Amino acid sequence: MDEINQRMREVADNCIKAYEEWRKDDQDSDKREQLQDTIHEIRKLP
Repeated sequence: MDEINQRMREVADNCIKAYEEWRKDDQDSDKREQLQDTIHEIRKLP
């Protein structure tokens, strides 16, 4: 269970960071793609 908990925290932290970077420049397609990738990782969690 600890592995799952740690993975969830890592994925959530990455998503938050990606969101904050995208909000700084929401016209940047690379930042938007990175945010989409992190959201996809959240969806893959158990």
